[in-house]
Amino acid sequence: MNNLKKLSKKFTLNSGTINIILGIIFIISLLVICLHPHNQIAIETACSAGGAMNIMLGYKMMKDPKKKSTGMSYVLLGIIMAFLGFFIVRFI
Repeated sequence: MNNLKKLSKKFTLNSGTINIILGIIFIISLLVICLHPHNQIAIETACSAGGAMNIMLGYKMMKDPKKKSTGMSYVLLGIIMAFLGFFIVRFI
């Protein structure tokens, strides 16, 4: 059982790694948007990745009692950004 716990800790992704992966996805989708401005999947991906990065940062900040309200603002901004991405695509 201890070996299983060690392996699970070894292969888990922390929030920093997830933010780096989301940042790479965000930059790639922005490059695709620059090349093909009417690509709906790239727009949705960029907005979703940006929103997810804000949500991850907000949850990390909410753990600190001094930065709790700022963290909640980041989470709200991330949710709004993700939903606006889906609504923007409908108008294109």
